[in-house]
Amino acid sequence: CDPVALARDAGLLDGLGYELTGLRAFDLFPSTHHVEAVASFVRR
Repeated sequence: CDPVALARDAGLLDGLGYELTGLRAFDLFPSTHHVEAVASFVRR
């Protein structure tokens, strides 16, 4: 997802008891401003 959506969703997941354990960004669309982000979460 895009980083703005990830930030929103990570906040929701944190409130549901999940912890962010990993984060990577991928430039799937070279020469554009768009970046895809992939995150890993575990239940606390």
